[in-house]
Amino acid sequence: MKLDRSPLLPLVSALAVIFSLTALRPLIAGPVLTWEPFVVFGVPGLIGAVLALLRVGRLLSGLISLAVGLGLLAWHGLSVNPGSDPITSFVTSTQAGIKVLAESTLPASPDPYLMWLILLLTGLSWLLTTWFADILEQPAWTIAPLALPFGISALVAPDELTVPMFLPAAIGFAAIL
Repeated sequence: MKLDRSPLLPLVSALAVIFSLTALRPLIAGPVLTWEPFVVFGVPGLIGAVLALLRVGRLLSGLISLAVGLGLLAWHGLSVNPGSDPITSFVTSTQAGIKVLAESTLPASPDPYLMWLILLLTGLSWLLTTWFADILEQPAWTIAPLALPFGISALVAPDELTVPMFLPAAIGFAAIL
């Protein structure tokens, strides 16, 4: 069976994004790698891998994975601030996360709204990484979203950051390539 792409690429991309979050350790007083990113981004990565094995086209496979990922992200967002109106709930949760971020001292407490904000921004990173690597077939571009958590930590807390904190993103980038 000859495949035109690696069936592991969607899963490797998702795991690379998840493990790149370890660079945020100096900024958060609790664990950064919790079950949420593994479910929200690992499940669509696994679905993308299965669809690649089934020889579903890149675009359709990517769109299905992205839909599942965005659905899981929305589900998690609604669980952070349950309400009757989903749009208001997302906006309120995001605004509360920004407020917690603005008022916190480093390291910030792992407030649910702050963790929602991190998960939301990780979703953007996952979306870009998946789009670049799998759909556009330009894996070298994934360095930008994968290095983003390290870049944020380097700007906010440069004294707390060590070079090994970049290793998960670098290893993930190498695996994507």
